[in-house]
Amino acid sequence: MSYKEKYSEFLDSIKIHQEKFINDILEKKGPVLLVSHYDADGLTAASLLAIFLKKYDIPYHIRILEQIDENSISKVKSLNYTNILFTDLGSGEYSLIRDKLKDRIIYILDHHQPEEVSRERRIVEINPYFHNINGSTEVSSAALTYIFLREIDDEIITYSPLAVIGALGDRQDIGPRFSLVGLNDAIAKEAEEYGLLRKEIGLRLASSKNRPLLKALEYTFDPYIPGLSGREDSCLIFLKKIGIDPSKNGKLKYINELSKDEIRKLATALVKYMLDTGVSLKDAERIFGMNYYLLNEHETSLLYDAREYVQILNSCGRMGRCDVAIALCMGVREKIVEEALGIAKQYRKTLAKILEKAFKRRKVLGSTIILNLIDIADSRVTGAIASILSSIWSEEANAIVVIGRGDTKERVKISARLTRKIPEEKDKRNLGYALKIAARNVGGVGGGHLRAGGALIPVEKMDLFVEFLIKKLE
Repeated sequence: MSYKEKYSEFLDSIKIHQEKFINDILEKKGPVLLVSHYDADGLTAASLLAIFLKKYDIPYHIRILEQIDENSISKVKSLNYTNILFTDLGSGEYSLIRDKLKDRIIYILDHHQPEEVSRERRIVEINPYFHNINGSTEVSSAALTYIFLREIDDEIITYSPLAVIGALGDRQDIGPRFSLVGLNDAIAKEAEEYGLLRKEIGLRLASSKNRPLLKALEYTFDPYIPGLSGREDSCLIFLKKIGIDPSKNGKLKYINELSKDEIRKLATALVKYMLDTGVSLKDAERIFGMNYYLLNEHETSLLYDAREYVQILNSCGRMGRCDVAIALCMGVREKIVEEALGIAKQYRKTLAKILEKAFKRRKVLGSTIILNLIDIADSRVTGAIASILSSIWSEEANAIVVIGRGDTKERVKISARLTRKIPEEKDKRNLGYALKIAARNVGGVGGGHLRAGGALIPVEKMDLFVEFLIKKLE
């Protein structure tokens, strides 16, 4: 079956669920509980639903979670909502939702690997894996939510950039020059057609069009540049060393003030610098690629750059300010933007400090690098640390496992990523499944994608969990 046929079949399969949604939610207008994840994909997915429900005067409440387990699902149950919509989580914890929320109307829009258990007709579950579509690369939860709502009300097209932001936030830019692929790319093209999005290949520095070059370099964490990301003094030294003065007449210069030769010099110097610091060529090349610009944002706004928008949402989510992130997605500006930028600035500082210490704590077990950061990192940052280090150490290890503080003193958070040392098309490992099994063996919960995932486990079972996980991965 061709990709086109596969996608067409998937879209057709959603129609019957859309009809049920219209009957259950739009016509009855009962209050709805939206449950989603705290990362950029989960936040944009929840925001798309909130925008939609608001338009139809349907009351809603948003609950943002780190992970679904016995404790969190009990809290969801206690809120006494009949209508519950899960986005960016739920498929991997299907049996828990099924058993604990027996008398509820439930919708799950998730792109994670589904739990292999029997399904009930009363629960509507939209998941790409049921149609042989890779949820870790071809469609994010925000994209799924957008696709689901678009056929019900095509005015949601106005908010298609949120689906693009969600996909970028989930690092699904695996196409040529780090562009989106699959259904994510189809949505990006639709946004382009409607004049809502513009794509441009160039240097991928943090909102470099609207931030001085020196600050853009300092604030760049995707890709992470060892020794430069989060360090203004080092960025200043680097620029002067390669012959680029970051200021002119006492004012910091922007990248558009550089000549073509200077931009070429900067790009070449950055790749060379990253290679010299141990970053693989493939990951060093991430500094140059596809940029996505949001044309419904003002050109001078830092939200104009979709990748920067992602960083701001992730920062808010991981700093416990999901309210600010959702307000941004729903169009609130002015003071909310200032607050969000302040949160993002603080988050980047926190990340830079933790990463500096993390490099000194690596422990190699087989082909896996383990980092125990319980004393310096909590569950909100371990995922970002794991993602960054999986790029930097992609030639040295097959997997990165980061351990941080959990949601309680009794539990620790595990964030894990497969590196690109083994090419994806040749890699038969399933990290999400390995995490689920290893966590279950020690009385915890876990799961995720083929190449990324997480777990929450009892602190006293940490060593046993690592042993189980490595056996699964090796």
